[in-house]
Amino acid sequence: MTCAASYTFGQGLSARRMDVVSMSVNDSIQDLNRSDTALLGMERRLQYYTNKRKLTDEEKADYSTICNDLAILHRQNNRLEIAEQFYETAYHLRKELVEKSPKYTPLWADILNNYGLYFIDVNDCDLAIYYLNKALEIRLNSNDDTTQSAPTDAKIIADNYDNLAYAFYKAHNTHEAAINYEKSRTIRRKLVLDSDQPERYIGDYISTMQNLASLYKQDNHAIDALAAMIELRETLTQLRADSPSEYLDQIASAQHNTALLYGMLNQKAQAADAMNIAIKDYNILALEDRDKYLPEVASALNQAANYYADLGDYANAEKYYKKALDINTKLYAEHLIDPADMAGNLNNLGRMYYDQSKMEEAKNCYIKAKKIFDTDDSMDIKSVLIKAMTDINIVMYYIYEKNSGIDNEEYSNCPKTLKETIMNLRPYLYNQSANYYYDYAKKLLETITK
Repeated sequence: MTCAASYTFGQGLSARRMDVVSMSVNDSIQDLNRSDTALLGMERRLQYYTNKRKLTDEEKADYSTICNDLAILHRQNNRLEIAEQFYETAYHLRKELVEKSPKYTPLWADILNNYGLYFIDVNDCDLAIYYLNKALEIRLNSNDDTTQSAPTDAKIIADNYDNLAYAFYKAHNTHEAAINYEKSRTIRRKLVLDSDQPERYIGDYISTMQNLASLYKQDNHAIDALAAMIELRETLTQLRADSPSEYLDQIASAQHNTALLYGMLNQKAQAADAMNIAIKDYNILALEDRDKYLPEVASALNQAANYYADLGDYANAEKYYKKALDINTKLYAEHLIDPADMAGNLNNLGRMYYDQSKMEEAKNCYIKAKKIFDTDDSMDIKSVLIKAMTDINIVMYYIYEKNSGIDNEEYSNCPKTLKETIMNLRPYLYNQSANYYYDYAKKLLETITK
């Protein structure tokens, strides 16, 4: 009976690389000056319009823009009730204006989009989807030759698709979220490849592709996630041909995720090959920024070793684990990695020895990992998971000794160890790996207390 389905504590892609990011906003809002001076100026203009009895249409447009910008400032500072009041004012002003003239259509679409973002913040996803859909419909119609309004910039439409995707994601409708990210993906890739200034668009394209891949991965559509990561890596590589000093960080990250996705698809040989490419990229980056990228080298080495171990190529697995451990030992001493990363590396090496019946070598790795947690009381989910894995591996070792007729007083402490493990995991049972270790620890406890 093995401790885990894999040599690592979780099959999920790195959240740092693959997490679904927050919403997009319009260019005019992204460039908003948030200084106290700017805020004071907006409040003075707001007071002027509030006190004025009759406003021209252009004044109403300016008044609505001030309300919109103030709403954004308050929303970003989590003053949501105040933000809603300003959004309401801007909404009604622009609704009145657009009914008079189509030239105000862009302002109308903007407030619908931004009001939709507010409703995401207050977890009213139905209203968020309603307003974001209305904004998107208006923006798409503006690109129809039969309309009288100015065409909407493609980047703004892509932003709207991303916002709508995020609203569907928050509403747990991952199918519609993926559809909207896919539409954004098409627009953003074209903007990147067709522009003579791709740096203007590459950041948004990367975010959209990471979001899309993360979404597919969460829905267990690893093949679609893999396709997104391969496309991202190839697009970045194409751009780097014209700018050799750019994009290597993003290429390495996409390559790392590509390898992880091959692993999820149980294509371990391809995963190892892909991870080796990421290792080379990270090593190049580490020459310029050691503290930032050397942990990435160690992480990629450790993951590549996992794949070699799964393939039964223990010679390469041991070589890569030890390379990672050499790096992690230095980084840990310099407080550049978490204790859990160091302990995880030791556990993986120990598991490889255990599977080869090299029991003393396995025990030494597990004991070293345990000592790390004896001096570290972190309770973040990564630490809790690695500590659980460590404790379970140690219990498994002492069970092996007991079954082999070796008396060891540490065996009597195993029930206590497992009970503590179960208790520590309980707050994290929403996590798949925590659930796995929780159930495994309970089964082990039942076995040794019969």
